[in-house]
Order: sequence, then C-alpha cells, then structure tokens
Amino acid sequence: MERLNDIHWHDCELIAAVEIPSQNVLVLNVKYPDDWENNIFSLKGIVFEDYCSQQVNEIPFEGRPTLLEASVQCAEEDYFVIRIETNAGYRIVKAKRVFLGSPVQNL
Repeated sequence: MERLNDIHWHDCELIAAVEIPSQNVLVLNVKYPDDWENNIFSLKGIVFEDYCSQQVNEIPFEGRPTLLEASVQCAEEDYFVIRIETNAGYRIVKAKRVFLGSPVQNL
C-alpha cells in the first residue's frame, strides 16, 4: 500500500483490466506518463496483488478511459480499498498491495 503515492495516476490511459484468478492478481494495463511534460508514454501495468474484488462504475464510453486520481477509501486488516477516478466514472479495487510493474502481454 505504501507504493500508492509512487504511482502517477493522472493521465494514465486504460488499455485493459486483466484478472489472473490463479494468482489473485489484477493488472491495469495503461499508457503511463513516463515524462508528462514531453508527452512521453509507455505501456506499463498497475499491479494489484492479493486482489479480492473490482467494482466498475463507469458510463458507456467511446475510446479508452483515462485515470484521473486514486485514493484510499478504507483499510481493513491487511487489505485496502482504493477508489480510482476515471473520465468515465470510477472503479473500486480491494487488494493487499499495489505497485507499478509490467503489463500483461498478448491480449
């Protein structure tokens, strides 16, 4: 959870949300702003480990949603609940850890 603030959430374009049930992992494949000022983006994964659930509350949207911000809604035992605002609505994810890592390939 300590890595939440290390992730630059704003302006990440959501490519895919990939659940890997056998590993209890959710990966948000995003175009990540490596150098926002120079408009340089790369494909990365926002990885949620020991993931329990994801709730998507977004309107029908043309194109890819863009992440705007993320905030912790609550923490319970080892888990946290994070709300991710997008330009199409929001998502709620419950997991133990989150970090910036590799995207899931071959979608």
